[in-house]
Amino acid sequence: MIAVLEDRFPVITSITEPVDGIIVLGGSVDQYLGQTRKQIILNNAAERLTSFVALARQFPKAKLVFTGGSGRLDQTHKEADTAREFFTSMGLPQSRIIFEDRSRNTFENGIFTHRLVKPKASERWLLITSARHMPRSIGVFRQLGWNTIPYPVDYHTEGSRESWATI
Repeated sequence: MIAVLEDRFPVITSITEPVDGIIVLGGSVDQYLGQTRKQIILNNAAERLTSFVALARQFPKAKLVFTGGSGRLDQTHKEADTAREFFTSMGLPQSRIIFEDRSRNTFENGIFTHRLVKPKASERWLLITSARHMPRSIGVFRQLGWNTIPYPVDYHTEGSRESWATI
């Protein structure tokens, strides 16, 4: 079942046209364990962050956005704070990145990020999240009138049975 979700949007192997902005959704850190252990703790969706860093370097003029607060009722530790530390440790200046830290879910990621950056219809924005999460994320952003370009990462399957026939 996960393969069907992961196959919904194709893997992007190269981007030749410029992009105006890059958004990465939270869900790739454990900010609570990180607070306890006093270090950045990445989870199995870490490719969201590493892909963001690579794309930020590829497109130095693009606006950069990390969106993620906490999915817990306890909002004391925000994903955005841990992401800020991670990006700094990877050499990305904080001044280049807009951090949205109030969202608790994908719907709020879309709404709060849209309000922050006020994208123009003509702008090209990449949206990075886990491949299995991409259909829902693109749906949310499209409902807001924001036609982001899906950049799926963090695969967990080899693909659907239909793709196996070509292997």
